[in-house]
Amino acid sequence: MAKKSDAPDILIKFLGDVKSAFGFEEIKIMRSDNGGEFTSREFEALLRESNIFHELTTSYSPQSNGIAERLNRKILEMLRCMLYASGAPKSFWAEGAEYAVYVLNSLPHSSNERQMSPFEAWGGEKPDISQLFTWGCPAYVMIPMERRQDKISVTSVEGVAVGVARGKKGYRVLECASGRVSESMDVVLDEEFVTAAF
Repeated sequence: MAKKSDAPDILIKFLGDVKSAFGFEEIKIMRSDNGGEFTSREFEALLRESNIFHELTTSYSPQSNGIAERLNRKILEMLRCMLYASGAPKSFWAEGAEYAVYVLNSLPHSSNERQMSPFEAWGGEKPDISQLFTWGCPAYVMIPMERRQDKISVTSVEGVAVGVARGKKGYRVLECASGRVSESMDVVLDEEFVTAAF
């Protein structure tokens, strides 16, 4: 979320995704901590309109939401390792955390039936693990022929792999020259050279 006030819109999308993916007609209960994004008037009104009971954990007792807290800790530990190994600045924590979650969702999990991955439990298909890579490695994004200046121009842009494209096959690459993150399927990763130029 860019800001806490985005929570109601994200909840609407999430409820729609859950209902369409699993055929649920209604969702009866939601559990969260006491964060401002979950206790705002707009969020509470949306839950009431949807007939969803909102259960809040007790303040200052993360142990009452142990599963979520353990997952948060696992994501944080993965993120810390990724930032350190790649030499990335802390400002890339969001891209790193998103990729850590992607990796965790691709792995088998003991709490799911037949120890399937969360991706498979959600969508019914095994995840494409061929897209997993060493986070922060150098990446080269091919420039399409239509965007090249002439036949002898450079054919790729140097960057750093920071994630998997959202909603499509491809990678998220931080382009070194422009500083922008682009998504492309035509990427060559250099995982032999772990420390990239952030």
